[in-house]
Amino acid sequence: MTRRGIYKLLTKPHIFIRDYLRKRRYRFEHLLPKRRYFGRYKYSVVSAIYGVEEYLDDYFRSLINQTIDFERSIFLILVDDGSPDGSSEVIERWQRRYPNNITYIKKENGGQASARNLGLDYVRSEWVTFIDPDDFVDFRYFETIDRFIVENGDRYNLTMLSSNFILFYEKSGLFRDRHPLRFRFKVNRVLPIDNMGSNIQLSVNSALFKYKIVREKRIRFDERIK
Repeated sequence: MTRRGIYKLLTKPHIFIRDYLRKRRYRFEHLLPKRRYFGRYKYSVVSAIYGVEEYLDDYFRSLINQTIDFERSIFLILVDDGSPDGSSEVIERWQRRYPNNITYIKKENGGQASARNLGLDYVRSEWVTFIDPDDFVDFRYFETIDRFIVENGDRYNLTMLSSNFILFYEKSGLFRDRHPLRFRFKVNRVLPIDNMGSNIQLSVNSALFKYKIVREKRIRFDERIK
């Protein structure tokens, strides 16, 4: 334990315990009995893979251990953009366990945009998102999203959903809700997508998109940006 960790344990034990459990939750969560939420919609996660071997197990655990039924509702499309590390071995190990839910594609290095564009060709679900493979999501993430769509889908023509970032500091193991745009998520809201004002969405890895719109409008990432 670091000197900083010892200080936090002695002065703020409740924060120490909270952060300790948060950091390790995805390592033992799969061992705990959990309720299953059977979602109405299906979701694809397109992730560009490059040099993320050390993060992939946490990425997979956070998605596979969702409260929504993973095998029924979530489909991972992983595009290896010529990754030089052992990412392929990690992915293939998880793919053997969930062959119907994990699609693994290898390509020559061309950048994140080209990898995501290739992954979009394999999407067959109603909704698509682009969670980065060095990130992980709360185990209630997709259940929360599915419930929101169910509750609001008939009233609004939902085409995009946006979620908050919680920053994780790897060296210290601390979680901080300090993203500068966190004010947008104090309450659930539905906004016109053509006039979002200060609620503009700046990142695709914390948003979900209705795939029908992506397909019909032929929306793609600019591959000149690498």
